[in-house]
Amino acid sequence: MLHIVSQLTNLALAVSIARYMVVYLRRSGSDPQLSPWLEARNHIHPAVHQVQDAITADPTKAWTLRVLAMIGGASSRHLSVAVRSG
Repeated sequence: MLHIVSQLTNLALAVSIARYMVVYLRRSGSDPQLSPWLEARNHIHPAVHQVQDAITADPTKAWTLRVLAMIGGASSRHLSVAVRSG
């Protein structure tokens, strides 16, 4: 993908993306193996996972509880309780 970005735009942008997305996510041998990206995925409620997937896919969107509840197939109240119950 970085190669395509460099061809469509320029090398400097591809390098900038690589530094932010790729190099940053690499870990050394002394780093913990736990992923911060998966840390909050220990929830057992499927609606919460659907909401997490939606937010991960578009993190800059102005999400509302109503929209997130619709994505999770739950009421706003039920989703709120599910998230709090961990």
